[in-house]
Amino acid sequence: MQGLEESARNAVRLAPRDHEALTQFGQACMNAFRIDEAADCFSAAVEVAPGDLAPLIGLELLSIRSLRDRRSLDRSPKIAGARSQAIDRLRASHRHGQLDDTGLKNLLILLSGEQDTFPEAVEAARKIASRDDIGGDLAHPLSVIFLLIGDLPNLLRFTKIVFESDPSRPSSRLALAYVRLLTGYDHWHEAWKSLCDLERYSNPLSFIGAVPTWTGQPLGNKKILVYQEQGFGDAILALRLVPLLAKRGVRFDLWVSPALAGLAGGVKGYENLIRSEARPDPRVFDCDYACSLLGLIPALGVEPHELKNTPTVLSAAPDRASTIRKRLRALKGRRVGLSYGGNPDRRDDWFRAVPPSALKPLAKPEGISWVNLSIDDRPNKAEAIQLLNMDDPMPEAKDFEDTAAIISELDAVIAIDSSVAHLAAGLGKPVWVLVPPMLDWRWQIGSDTRPWWPNATLLRSAALGEWDAVIEDLAARLVAAPTGSA
Repeated sequence: MQGLEESARNAVRLAPRDHEALTQFGQACMNAFRIDEAADCFSAAVEVAPGDLAPLIGLELLSIRSLRDRRSLDRSPKIAGARSQAIDRLRASHRHGQLDDTGLKNLLILLSGEQDTFPEAVEAARKIASRDDIGGDLAHPLSVIFLLIGDLPNLLRFTKIVFESDPSRPSSRLALAYVRLLTGYDHWHEAWKSLCDLERYSNPLSFIGAVPTWTGQPLGNKKILVYQEQGFGDAILALRLVPLLAKRGVRFDLWVSPALAGLAGGVKGYENLIRSEARPDPRVFDCDYACSLLGLIPALGVEPHELKNTPTVLSAAPDRASTIRKRLRALKGRRVGLSYGGNPDRRDDWFRAVPPSALKPLAKPEGISWVNLSIDDRPNKAEAIQLLNMDDPMPEAKDFEDTAAIISELDAVIAIDSSVAHLAAGLGKPVWVLVPPMLDWRWQIGSDTRPWWPNATLLRSAALGEWDAVIEDLAARLVAAPTGSA
């Protein structure tokens, strides 16, 4: 793999305007998770050859892998036009029955990247799914689309095809482990071991390799470094595993990103909470092994019932955000926090965020003081705040500790799938979680819609981007619910 990357790099040095060399080097950078460098290469290739499909597909796959909005990866003004023309060409060939499976795969990948064209991708996927001769390459984008729209039977079918076409491919095994976890608890231990092992392979930069990984073996008096390997939401979810580790008498230090360090400080059991910007070298702290936060699940052999019975480990520091808290206590009626959107620069923002226009039914229930919990600078933030006359403490919140202090003053929280939902649930607050139809082990495993948080109630939309029915249901629940319940 390293030799191929070096060859591609040398080819670009020799021919910096060769679009094929630029595309190959972009693919090598993407495989090494160097996202911006890959985006530069793919964009440069489009500049040179706007009609070449390969770099456009490269940008799309880069967006999927990094979860960054595709437009944030475009480095050339030619890309939007080139992408539109490519879709038109593929559509025309498809209408005339002249598109082979590779062309169908590319059409699905391009169509599924935009809210406006996603319904067309779904329609095409459903027609293609009627075939019985689908190979692994075409099955992959089909499995992604059916995952997003919550179609479990088709997701299982096409994930199996992807896996059987190349069982040795780590990405195929990772997808299979993910789907097995979604189906229920029958494959719990096997799925988590595979997920953690394969995540390390697919995204090595997020994992520590300086010392051996702890997989649950006896340690004696040796110590491990437990560290954050995922985003904020998953890290907050996984902090509940830390007391289980301490309960088993394991010596460990804990590292999370600085934004979470204050919040993690209230979790007991570690010997040292390491407060550094960069992920530390375990050897500096006399740690003989390392284990990622979610890696604690297979390492400890955690059973699902242990998660449900794990006591709340997060708490709000009483001295944080005192001015904000005083203001919130003065609000009349029930104080309900709302996080209607997350990071607008994420690829999945459009299907997990709720547009302000859909929030109008929430203005009907009486006796509620709304509190904004969306921290990102969204273009429609002012509209949402004005619609519900929300108090907005988030510009004054410095970190997750302040956010926890704000949530501690609320009666309930409504949030999309985001770190706010996990934080509120971890603090023991009643939470309504607004989720798209996408299948996700964080919010549903088999028929269990509360696999991690017994105080969370799941409200799922029927189709991507369609929230009207969900919000109407939520408004009715708010009217019926007594204070402090969800």
